[in-house]
Amino acid sequence: MLSVTKSHNTGKWPTNSLARHIKPSEHINKQFARWEARERGGWQYLACDRRGFITLLGGAVSVFLCVSAAAQEGYYGVGHDKWHQGFYSKLKRNDGQGSCCNLMDCRPTQSRMVGDHYEVKVDGAWTPVPYDKINNVVAPDGGAHVCAPRQVGQNKGVIFCVILPSEG
Repeated sequence: MLSVTKSHNTGKWPTNSLARHIKPSEHINKQFARWEARERGGWQYLACDRRGFITLLGGAVSVFLCVSAAAQEGYYGVGHDKWHQGFYSKLKRNDGQGSCCNLMDCRPTQSRMVGDHYEVKVDGAWTPVPYDKINNVVAPDGGAHVCAPRQVGQNKGVIFCVILPSEG
C-alpha cells in the first residue's frame, strides 16, 4: 500500500516523476472536460444539456401522442380510470339492465355519422351504433365515449352504451 503525505519540509504534496508519463483514460478526459465546461459555463456543457433535454422532451411527446392515439381508438381499458369515478360509474343502460360500466368497459373514442347511423371506434375498428345504445348525456370532456366489452369471440359487435360528442 502506498501512502502519500505532505512533506514536512515544504508543506507541499510530493510530485511523482512518473505522473507526466501516465495518461488518463479517454473516459476520464471526457468527464473532466464536462466538469471544466460546466464550471466555466462553456457552450459544450450547454450543448450537451440542450441535446439531452430535447431528446427527453421528444420522447415524452412521443409517449403522449401514442397514449392519446390509443385512447381515441376506443381500446378496452384505455382512458377508463380518468373518467370512471365521476362519469362512467353513473351511466345506466337504456335497456334497464343496470350500469353501462363493468369496471373497465367504458373508454374515450371517436365517432362519425355514416349515412343514417352513427359509428364509433371500438378496439380500433369502426362499429355501427344501434340507436337504443345512445345515451342522451354530455361527457365532461364533450367527446365521444363507448362502453363495450373487449371485442373478441361472441362479444364482437356488442355495445352497452355510447355517448356522442356535444354538437356545439
